[in-house]
Amino acid sequence: MGNSSRIRLSIINDTAKPYRNHANVICFAVVIAVLKSVTFALGGISYDERAFVYKVGSNGEKTVDIILKNDAVFKINILKIITSCPCVSARIERTGIAPGECGLLTAITTAKKFGEIILCTDEKQSPVIRISIGIPP
Repeated sequence: MGNSSRIRLSIINDTAKPYRNHANVICFAVVIAVLKSVTFALGGISYDERAFVYKVGSNGEKTVDIILKNDAVFKINILKIITSCPCVSARIERTGIAPGECGLLTAITTAKKFGEIILCTDEKQSPVIRISIGIPP
């Protein structure tokens, strides 16, 4: 009788494995879908590369506007803005962004490309946000 109960348990365990694997496949598919998204969420601040607004002035000056959104439940302060090149300047509309609110980051350059903008924040989990800005379309 002891042997038959062992066999029964192994049959139950074998039938449970496909369901467990099915759940793993679903979780993997969800992770892939999230990673394929173009919206970046870093710490409590998120931005969408598809929403970058590029402008070129008559003097050849290039500008890009980036909307930053605070997805956290607490206010996040931008403490410092660093650019990867001295030919790029950046400014933010307001340094403190309340939960659910947005702030406008503007980068300006006369070079061919923008490079990277680094935001230093007071957010504990991810205090540094790196935004790569490519060549304007």
